[in-house]
Order: sequence, then C-alpha cells, then structure tokens
Amino acid sequence: MNRRFIDLLSQTYTWPQPGLDVSDHGTLKFHGLDLFDLAKEHGTPLRFHHIPSIRRAVEQANGWFEQAMQAQQYQGAYIPAFATKSSPFRFALEETTKAGCHIETSSAVDLDIVQWLLANGFISNEAYILCNGFKSDRYLDAILRLHKQGMQNLVCILDNEHEVQRLLEGQPNGLKVGFRVATEEDPSFEFYTSRLGMKSAKILEWTASLSDSKTLIPVMIHFFINTGIRDTAYFWNEFIKACRLYTEASRVCSSIHLFNIGGGLPIKKILDFDFDYAALIHQVIDQIKTTCEEFDSPHPSIVTEFGSFYVGESGGLLMNVMLQKSQNDRERWNMLDGSIMSNLPDAWAISQRFITLPTNGWFIDFERVSLGGMTCDGDDYYNDQGSIMLSSSSSTSDQEVHHLYMPTFAKTKELFVAFLHTGAYQETVGGYGGLQHCLLPQPKHVLVREIEGKTSVEVFREPTETSSVLSTLGY
Repeated sequence: MNRRFIDLLSQTYTWPQPGLDVSDHGTLKFHGLDLFDLAKEHGTPLRFHHIPSIRRAVEQANGWFEQAMQAQQYQGAYIPAFATKSSPFRFALEETTKAGCHIETSSAVDLDIVQWLLANGFISNEAYILCNGFKSDRYLDAILRLHKQGMQNLVCILDNEHEVQRLLEGQPNGLKVGFRVATEEDPSFEFYTSRLGMKSAKILEWTASLSDSKTLIPVMIHFFINTGIRDTAYFWNEFIKACRLYTEASRVCSSIHLFNIGGGLPIKKILDFDFDYAALIHQVIDQIKTTCEEFDSPHPSIVTEFGSFYVGESGGLLMNVMLQKSQNDRERWNMLDGSIMSNLPDAWAISQRFITLPTNGWFIDFERVSLGGMTCDGDDYYNDQGSIMLSSSSSTSDQEVHHLYMPTFAKTKELFVAFLHTGAYQETVGGYGGLQHCLLPQPKHVLVREIEGKTSVEVFREPTETSSVLSTLGY
C-alpha cells in the first residue's frame, strides 16, 4: 500500500486540480507558483495574494451572466460591482475596476477610497457607486458630497426610513436611491427577519411617495440573504418574493429599473468542491425574466455585488511547523509560527474550513495531526483538511470528528503549511495592521503578479514592528 502524502490525496480526490499541483520535487504549486520557495524566500508567517486570480474570477462571473442572458434573450444589462468590505486593499480595487467592476461601499471611509480611485483614473464619474449598509451621519454626508461632485450613477441604497428623511433634509438634486428588502432569515437562524433593510410594504409606500420627486429618484430594489446565492428552497422562496416586489415597485415608480441581487456566490474551500455556477445563474436569470413577464414588467438591469468570489481564491497564508508535540499516544500537535485565530479569524469564529495542504514533503509518508497556533488561547488550533471527505461523524456523539493529515514531521526537515483561498475578509475581521492576540506581529504580506508571462513577487507590507505595537499600547 502506498503511504506517501501525494498518494493519499490522489486516492481521495481528483488530483491535480485547477490552480493546484505538485512539482517534481514534491512541493506545492499554486497557479504555477512554488509555495515552498516563496516561504523560504520571504519567511513565515507569510500572507500572499495572487493578483491574476482576481481578474480571472471577475471575467468568469461576467461570462456566466452574459451567456445566460444571451441564451434567454434577456433584455436588461448586467452591472457587476465589487463589495469593498471583502478586501478594501488598493490592489483589490485596482484589479476589479480594471476588469470592469463598479463599486459597492459599506462606510464613509469607502467613499474616501472612491475619491482616490477617481483622482487616479481607475473609475470615471459614470461608474456605479452603490452605497449600502446602515448609514451614520458621516456616511450620509459623504454620499451627498459625492453626489454634488457629479457622480452620475451614485445610488444610495436605503436601509431605513430615517435615512430617507435625512437625505430629504439635505435637498439633493436628483440623488438616485434604492431600497434594501428586509428578508426573512434562514429557518436555522435565531432571528426571524433580517435587521437590515425595510419591509416590502414600506418600500412600496416610499417608491409611490417619491415617484414624482426631483430630490430623491428611486432606481433600484436590492435583495440579499446571508446564505448567498444557493440552489435551496430558502433562497428561491425569498428570491421570488423579491422579484415580485421589484415588479410592483417598478409599476408604481417608473424610474425603478435596477434589480440588485446582492452577492454570495460560494468559493472553493474544500478539495472536493463541486458547484455548477453557470446552471445556477441561468436559473436566476430565468426566474427574473419569468416573474417580469408574468406581471408585464420590463426586464430590469441586473446588479451583483460579489466580494468573496472575486478575491477569496486569490489569497493564502503560509506558516512553518516549528515543533511537534505528542500530548498522549494518539494526538500529535504541529506547532506553527503564527496564530490561526488572529490571521484566519473565520476558522475560529464561524468554524470556516480552508483548503489546508503542506507546501513540501508530498513524496514522504504522512500522519494525522492537529495544527496549533502560537497564542495561549485554547481555541487557537485547526484540524481539518478543508474537506468533507476526510471528516466523519461519531456514532456515539453529536460532535463532528475532523481529520487533518500532513507529511510525517522530522526535526531535521522543514515543513511549511499552506492555508489557501483565504483572500476575503480575513484581514479586516482580524484587525490587519493593528494589535493581534498575545501581541504577535502581523505577518509579512506579498503580492504575486504575472507580467508578460513571468511571475514577480513584491512586498506589500513588512511584519509589524515591535515599536509600532508598543506605541499603539501607549508605551
């Protein structure tokens, strides 16, 4: 029986996979980049983003929507927007806007980023700026200022009636607005209705009230559910209700012509991931078209706000196994040189799984281990390959049993671990650039680019300096 790590992966999954392969030396390659060499050159812990993956994801999504619309002779346009909250870094905004994305914002600071993008020629005054989220006075003031500058497709997506009144007080001249629908939550959630958005009845009241307004011009109905776009009964039930609301609102207010279906396309976080994006998007377009034709409404232009789908699969985190500890005759701990809970907060907070693979040692035997982070917190660990096939449920307990395999540890040989497809939300939720648990330094961060067929690596940010940490703490 073969006992090499590569044999375990090959017998369990389709291997190699798009973007993932192993070199002749037994090292992991990510879109052709040798991650073992990257770790050796720049040190660990190391965060990286593979920039070409961002543009590739944008182009994939655009292609699926365009194909579905053409196949069904859909009359509306497709308007893709990037959800900045998923990765508000300059490299993410530059790459998505160059690929044709518009922008969805969540805070006043996002609008400062929009101003920078305008000043540096990445967007024009014709770009769609979709101002989402619950809005503070500062956020609303920034929206009004940007509108006065002449942003032609700035749309303030209203979360509540206070925002309507606040904007009316500002007396803008023809500010475009949308209305976010307060959807019902997933049956497994602890609340019945989302805290975000407005009831359908209130939306219809306001669209009718503003139908002749020269101050606020309704143009959009916005739909989003936390589970994202999925082929589930819950999604379709809420989505159909939103489609019908759009047709009602567009009948009482003829200026409404945009249907924003939010974001939430899943990304690959397990090795046996299988999702038919094209088929689901075809169904989404078909449902919008069918509902509009049922109620004799024109096909709206469809807006999406993808974040994780565009940037999630571009990112990764590399750590070094410093030491192995055996606490009993069954459990082996590979101790890492960084914190899992600080640098991958979703793994700790919501039990998010990530593709987790060794960067080297693929041609030697393997063992079952758990990965331990450097902090003193008992929750700073990880023990799942990022796979449903290597996980099982205990017949005697409701607790799920996770399996993580790595090449057999040897004190004389280096072993690095790669957490992959971590490019969305982990930096901002984890407090990027600020204090980390147990005062561990922020990892070094590099960007991988492809220029004229050649791969280049540039340092985006060095590890946090001790002096910076002490200054933040007041020393």
